[in-house]
Amino acid sequence: MEKPIFYDMNASSPRRTICSVLRDIYHNSEDKQIKDWAEEATIMAKKMQKKLVEYKTNSSLTKMDRDTILKHVEELGPWYQKINFDGVTTVEHSKSGEKLWEVIKKNYLPENLNNMKILDLGCNAGYFTVQTAIMGAESTGVEIDDKFLEQAKFTKKFFESKLGKVLNVTFMKTDLSDIDYSSIGKFDYIFCLAILYHIGRFKHGIYTENAMKEQEEIVDKLTKISDKILVRTRNLANNDINYYNKIFKRSNFLPTNIIDQGRRTLVLYVNQQR
Repeated sequence: MEKPIFYDMNASSPRRTICSVLRDIYHNSEDKQIKDWAEEATIMAKKMQKKLVEYKTNSSLTKMDRDTILKHVEELGPWYQKINFDGVTTVEHSKSGEKLWEVIKKNYLPENLNNMKILDLGCNAGYFTVQTAIMGAESTGVEIDDKFLEQAKFTKKFFESKLGKVLNVTFMKTDLSDIDYSSIGKFDYIFCLAILYHIGRFKHGIYTENAMKEQEEIVDKLTKISDKILVRTRNLANNDINYYNKIFKRSNFLPTNIIDQGRRTLVLYVNQQR
């Protein structure tokens, strides 16, 4: 019997081609020779899959040149977070981005985040999500805006290519109010950087009773999945630290390490019961 061809190097999915042969030949034959060939095909499938993963990984980690970076930054603009991509800056002035990250890193986080999980709500261009992953965390960024999500994907790709390694980052496209917080696990830190006061405003109207109620419900859910929640407030009525102190206190979270930034305030709410 002529030995069958178990794989096709030009196939778009070589492993699936092998599995198809295994299903059609191996499972319908009692012939020992066929079973031996099927075993060989299984080994080939694993090797093929490994090579495909290595190829895709190496391709994605190719360092970007300046023209490529500039092209992507321009196409994905306008940007809110200020990020310096090897000399190509997304925006001149911003209240979010690298400068804010340095404050967060210095005042709120340990030296490394190895084996920690971070949830970045309203992650925008994903800069904080990516930076926490660089520090060793398993990081999840949540964003509803398609434009910001594309920026976040580029931010991840840039730093992976710059560092030559794949970062443990996942991005979720969803509204904060639609997340099933009971099923996404626990987190060592949750970032709520200039996002809590946006909850419910487009659905119910800014500062309406229903909008404020929705914010309080989300905060309550967050306190059940993390003991440390970093918040950036606006220093306005219904947005300021006094307002959020009252909400978090209901779940026995107290403010620590408060940094007044003028129009905004950074504060870490910590669970006092654990």
